[in-house]
Amino acid sequence: MESPLAARDNEALLSSMSRLLFLFVFASIVLAACATQQPERRPSIREQKSSDAEVSEIVGVVWRLREIQKTNGQTVVADEPDKYTLELLPNGKVRIRADCNRGFGSYTMKGSEISFHKTAYTRAACPPDSLFDVYTRNLQQANSYVIDEGNLYIVYGIDAGTMKFTK
Repeated sequence: MESPLAARDNEALLSSMSRLLFLFVFASIVLAACATQQPERRPSIREQKSSDAEVSEIVGVVWRLREIQKTNGQTVVADEPDKYTLELLPNGKVRIRADCNRGFGSYTMKGSEISFHKTAYTRAACPPDSLFDVYTRNLQQANSYVIDEGNLYIVYGIDAGTMKFTK
């Protein structure tokens, strides 16, 4: 017959072993879950677009602003389209000419969505009739685009308007 002291020691040993077994199983599950997770990778511009054909239509092209169409019916025509250009580069960078200033930054595209990030511009003083402020503000608010009959239309703001570009 087992002494009460020995029985208590056996219970304590079994309890300790049960806790260790639980901790081992729990740690194994956590490690297995961590090992199967892939690190987050930001897709390239080509992967974000729905097809390479759509990307090739707008990336690598110097687009010239023709007009800004507001939803209230007002249209602002760019008298000198070469002063307002947009070039989306394959590496996710963007080059911008906004009248007498140059700009650069990055962009993302997914499906028909487009947005511009971290854009910076030189700060030369442009003439009073310049579209610099309107153009750069609209680019910052860009949210989608459409290609139609060789023209690029960028929609900006929440139902604010559309900028029309040509090659």
